[in-house]
Amino acid sequence: MFVRLMLLILALLSFSLTALGASTSPSNKADKLLKTGEEAYVADRNDEARSAYSKALQIYRAEKNQLGEANALTRVGNLEQKLGRKDEARKAYNNALTLYKTLGKQLGEANVLSGLGDLEQKLGRNDEARKAYNNAITLYKGVDNKLGEANALRGLGDLEQELGRNDEARKAYNNAITLYKSVDHKLGEANALIGLGNLEQNLAHYDEARSAYDNALALYKSEDARLGEANALTGLGQLELQLGRYDEARSAYDNALALYKSEGARLGEANALRGLGNLKQNLGRNDEARAAYNRAITLYKGVDDKLGEAYALTGLGQLEYILGRYDEARKAYNNAITLYKGVDHKLGEANALTGLGDLEQKLDRDDEARSAYNRAITLARGADYKLGEANALTGLGQLEYILGRYDEARSAYNNAITLYKGLDDKLGEANALSGLGDLEQNLGRYDEARAAYNNAITLYKGEDHKLGEANALTGLGQLEYSLGRHDEARSAYDNALALYKSEGARLGEANALRGLGYLELTLDKKNEARKCFSDAAIAYGLAGMKTEQAAAEKMASSPARDEMQHLDDAWSRGDKLTAIGLIVAALGIMAAIFPAEIKRMLQHVWSKIKPSS
Repeated sequence: MFVRLMLLILALLSFSLTALGASTSPSNKADKLLKTGEEAYVADRNDEARSAYSKALQIYRAEKNQLGEANALTRVGNLEQKLGRKDEARKAYNNALTLYKTLGKQLGEANVLSGLGDLEQKLGRNDEARKAYNNAITLYKGVDNKLGEANALRGLGDLEQELGRNDEARKAYNNAITLYKSVDHKLGEANALIGLGNLEQNLAHYDEARSAYDNALALYKSEDARLGEANALTGLGQLELQLGRYDEARSAYDNALALYKSEGARLGEANALRGLGNLKQNLGRNDEARAAYNRAITLYKGVDDKLGEAYALTGLGQLEYILGRYDEARKAYNNAITLYKGVDHKLGEANALTGLGDLEQKLDRDDEARSAYNRAITLARGADYKLGEANALTGLGQLEYILGRYDEARSAYNNAITLYKGLDDKLGEANALSGLGDLEQNLGRYDEARAAYNNAITLYKGEDHKLGEANALTGLGQLEYSLGRHDEARSAYDNALALYKSEGARLGEANALRGLGYLELTLDKKNEARKCFSDAAIAYGLAGMKTEQAAAEKMASSPARDEMQHLDDAWSRGDKLTAIGLIVAALGIMAAIFPAEIKRMLQHVWSKIKPSS
């Protein structure tokens, strides 16, 4: 009996020691390191995460634990992708993929393909990204993993949205939401709702966007997911900013910032600050906007997020451009372009090049502008990024128009319009139509110009874009005025003026008043003309346009009809020196108020009279 008892005790002791040894085996230690690395990854402690993953990887390899090695490599790929180290990320993913295939682990293979889809999307390798997502979705379906399938669908939705394939994006998001609901995964559902909200916001479907963000916010709160809540608030901030509800936008951004800071989420904080920079820029609070962008850039650098840094630099470039700080704008754009190239993000690079093209066009650096636009077009086409291509074509159309290359301008505008229509981007289409209206008017193709302006006005109204509508109405007013259709011209100018005033757009208001002033002069209503020019001068002053202000003041004190009478008198009495002086003075006023128009007119005249070589 005693012997049996001793044998039982020894057996139990042996089992306990075996179990103890198993609990502290190298592979179990590696598993713990993997978990430690995941916690650090989520908290943006990236060096700590890399160290933990690296140690786990060494142990798995020493133990010849291929499954553990593949799991660790997948997480290394996720980390390197997050940090913009594209080559390291792809290498880790591909090594993991090989191991999972060898082991016949379809679920692991699908997880890696989903990560590869995210990577290729960031790099603008859109065909490869779509292929990876679709292969992952097929594998997830094969093992009936609805959660993985939903995650891949959400990534596919992000890809299609970025490429302007809006129907495909919406379908992917909605399918993902359905799957998340079926497995009661509220966080995933909320994340997909954020993507859907961004899509609807970009399409100006504001009610649908707000509904998606609000639903996401409720889900995040129910799960006490503070980071998700902050992400939803950031989306809402962007929506309110787009709608001109600046107080609501500020509140959303501030609340998001507070949550990000409480969670130590520097990447989220940087994203919210970038949005806040956009808000401050819209409000004309330029120093605060610059501070927000620069703070965001610092945070992006701190977490080594080169793509986010590039986005913030692009916003900063736009701000400096608007403020006329052209050297600073060019520096910001070029730094952004360098970063986009570094992470092979063709879409971002194309957008920054389009901004740079606008800058160079403004400075009459025509060759540099054309080069920037064409590079943007090439990149956008290569990445199947139709929205970016259309935007660059619109800028190129403006450039060619100013340079008197009218066929090239018309081609660019029409190509842009075709792309915008295909994307159902009514605002972009309206902008290109408005530019085309200016072109056709300048060429005396008045019916085509009127059709372009009216189509643009209809689209702007549908999108409730008052500023664009006012600009098109101003162009239409100029057209009708030149054709002697004075009632139609007055109606267009008056409607434009009311819209500009409602938006507080001083420069537009001044331009409409100037047009009305010339109309009143034509009708020999000198007092009304003086009043229009005087009001235009005030508006130009408030817009900071000093040269235009001085020219409008000159017109208010001595309208052009008075100057023309003086010119006739001088010419009649043979005083040609005085007459020439009056002509030069009149051209000076016109050049101050219509600089682009004068440039186009002179280029057009020169093209007709220059000697053939």
